[in-house]
Amino acid sequence: MKSLYYIFLFIGLSSMAQKNNSHVLLEKIIYKTIKAYQARDEKTLNTLTNKDVGLIFIFKRGAHDNFSDEKNISFKDPTPEYLPYPPLSYNATKRKIKFEKLPDFDCSTETWTKPSGIYCNTLLLDTTLSEIVESTHKYLYEIPENKRKEYKALEQKSHKVVVVDEESEFVFYVTFIKNQWYLTIIDRFESCSA
Repeated sequence: MKSLYYIFLFIGLSSMAQKNNSHVLLEKIIYKTIKAYQARDEKTLNTLTNKDVGLIFIFKRGAHDNFSDEKNISFKDPTPEYLPYPPLSYNATKRKIKFEKLPDFDCSTETWTKPSGIYCNTLLLDTTLSEIVESTHKYLYEIPENKRKEYKALEQKSHKVVVVDEESEFVFYVTFIKNQWYLTIIDRFESCSA
């Protein structure tokens, strides 16, 4: 009986250690992504992506929400092409990541509902990508079912990160793939656009 107790204790401790390690790695990828974005370091940002997934951009063009599969990010040739990447003015690596409900952008006041900072909600599953993919499939062009399932599976393992700056924002998603976190999606939605 005593040996069974030690086995359960070992399994419990191993599980806790694995969870803590994943959380440390999550923080690491978030800080690395923000630091590289802030420095306009395309090379580092592109090494943070998974070669099989690439980098997905979500944005609004006209009245429809859009997505674009790309191999990498380019500050000279942004995706979408009409929307340059805004700079971040503060040193993000000195800010603590707040794991809580994400801020929203209030169009009536043109401000975020939370102060400047880094926010990540690990409890909420964000389904923006699969909603855009399904809408695109239904109204614009056909997307094969297996590809739609891939996008849905991707967001099941993803967390959305919102960086609120005094003058701009940077919104991206990181995804846990084969025991490693990757930058997978950059959200280019213009707040309050039509």
